[in-house]
Order: sequence, then C-alpha cells, then structure tokens
Amino acid sequence: SKNAFDSNDCMHSEQAEGEQAEGEQAGRRHSEQADGKQAEGWYAGVRVRMALTVRTAFTASKRRVGNYSAGYLVKISLRTPLFKASIMVSIVPTIEGMFKQKLCRPLIYGETNYRPDHIPSGPVQNVPAPKFVKFLNPEDLFGIARKILPLYATNTPLQERMPQDEASLCIATEADVAAIARLSLLHPVNIAATAALIKKNGRLECRQERTVGTTRPDTTWVYVDSKNNEKTIAILEYKNTSILRRSDFDQAEVSTPVEAIDMMKWLNKANKDTKLEHNARSVSKQAKNYSQKGGTPDVAVFDWKSMVIYDFSMVSETLGSPAPTLLTWFSETGTNYVDSGNMKTFRALLLGFLLRALKRHGLA
Repeated sequence: SKNAFDSNDCMHSEQAEGEQAEGEQAGRRHSEQADGKQAEGWYAGVRVRMALTVRTAFTASKRRVGNYSAGYLVKISLRTPLFKASIMVSIVPTIEGMFKQKLCRPLIYGETNYRPDHIPSGPVQNVPAPKFVKFLNPEDLFGIARKILPLYATNTPLQERMPQDEASLCIATEADVAAIARLSLLHPVNIAATAALIKKNGRLECRQERTVGTTRPDTTWVYVDSKNNEKTIAILEYKNTSILRRSDFDQAEVSTPVEAIDMMKWLNKANKDTKLEHNARSVSKQAKNYSQKGGTPDVAVFDWKSMVIYDFSMVSETLGSPAPTLLTWFSETGTNYVDSGNMKTFRALLLGFLLRALKRHGLA
C-alpha cells in the first residue's frame, strides 16, 4: 500500500477511521446487543485491516527462509484494541527478481577448500591445454544482462513466481550440482534468454547430456530454427564443489601480446605445453575439447561456488600473432545476498554469457 510508507498519512488515517468506527459502533448499540459477537467481529476486522495497512512498513521484519533462494518470510505484527498478534507472510520473488539474488546454500557433504579433478581420459587426453589465458572483467557480462533484462521486464513469463528450492537440498557429487542448478540457475536464465530471442519462429532448447561429436557435455544450448535445423550456441559443464580455484590459472595469465610471446618462448624452451596448474589444466582441456567438438567458442564450467567462462573465439597460439584464451571468473562469495544495485550474481553472469553467445549468431 502506498499509504504504508507515509507514516503521517497512515497515523491520521488510523485515527480518523478509528473514530469513525467507534462512532458507528456506538450508533448501532442496539444491533450489537442483538448480535454482540457479529458486531465485535466486524469491529475487530476493521481494526485489523487498518493495523495491517498502517504498520506493515514499520514492524515487518524480513528474513531468508532457511535454505531457499526464492523466498522470504515477512513477520507482520498486528496491534489492535482487542488483541495483539503476529503473522508470517511468504513473499516469493519473480523470475526477473531472481537475477538480483544469490543461489541457495545447500548442505555440502565432504566440504573442503579444494579437491582434485579427475584425470582427463579418452580424446580429451590428446587436446592441448591453452598455452596462455587472459582474464576479462565479469562486469562485461553483467552489463549485458543489465541492459537486456529490463527490455523484457513486462514479459509475462519473467513476472511469474520462481519455484521454491527444497529445504533438504544437498551436494555430495557432481550430479547433485547439476540437479540443483537445473531449477535454481538454469530456469530463470532460460526464461530470460528465450524472451530476448530476435527470431521468434525458432526456439532455444536447453538439453542435458546431448552428444556433441564424441563428447557429451552436461548442458548444451541449441537453437532450432523453423525447419528444425540445429545450431549449438553454448555449453555448460558441472563440477563437484571446490574444483575451481582461481590461483591455478595465475601462472598462465598474460595481459599483453609481448607477455604472450615471452610465455610461448619459455614453453618451447622448457618443452611444456602450458603453465596452467592442477585442476585448471584438466578443466581447460575439457572445455577446449567441448568447444572444438561442439563448434562453439562459448563454454562455461560451474562448481556451485565459482564459475569460469571460456571464450575461444579469437585464440591464436603463434609467435606472429598471439591471442589468448579469454576467461571470466566469478564467485558469489563475499557479495550481499540481494545485490539489487549491481545485479552481480551467478544468474546474471550466466545470462550475459548466453546472450553474448546468441548475439554471435544474430539471435539476440
């Protein structure tokens, strides 16, 4: 209620309506004697409605609903001449609103700061890891989401309520990350990306474990046109928690062409293929393999705590014209639960990633 945020107007309204209610009650004394309970109930009902309108802005307290990403409980205290009471009201954000919220916090079994990734096998073994990388500011992808999302804010699906996460969500394996992300992360991103499609005669499909060449990524976005022709747009791979570590990429990071040339000379002299360390090496080999087999430069890897986004579109690992693999790194750790001012969340980052990939194909 607009009046709920104007204390003076509210209090005046409360006094005026209170006096009116008391006057009406006195004027109907005979009716009340005939049916006292009914009159008392009517009076209490008016006062309850008034108190709710007047006091919500001042006595409501919001807290997160346990484990859920998509819900609040708002406590509203009601004070009337007849009784005092508190009620809990559930408020569930819209799909659009979820881009301003962090993911839920499921119970993580075997929690650790770092766990080794599996050793690449099969064709991935023969894929060379990126020789050098360059990190981009995640603000680039956040900016895409901030620019595009308001254009479709009135889109009906974006105004639907977000399904609530289960209170018992837990992560013990990579499969758990994928299962929870399917609703909490992918659902709002897919709704928003579909709304932003330019070519409405086709559809954007989010497929799980789709075979791409000789590989099978966890999630693949595919655009299907009106003639059922398919085009791979982007790929997302899941990992168990604490697989991704920013420092594993540090030794291979460059910021200028000169640094890239120097690193290539060092690698050739040392007979090494990359300076990527530990999990960064295996994760990057897998991402590069997906990119090559799927025919898309856009690959993301997510372990629930962090996300690294690969852009293989301009890579050149030659001394004549070196161009690094571009990476974007982001973690929600350390940011506020609702970052409504800057929209810095996993959902916004992934939406920016997917929209950028669609734009490469002239689809968004």
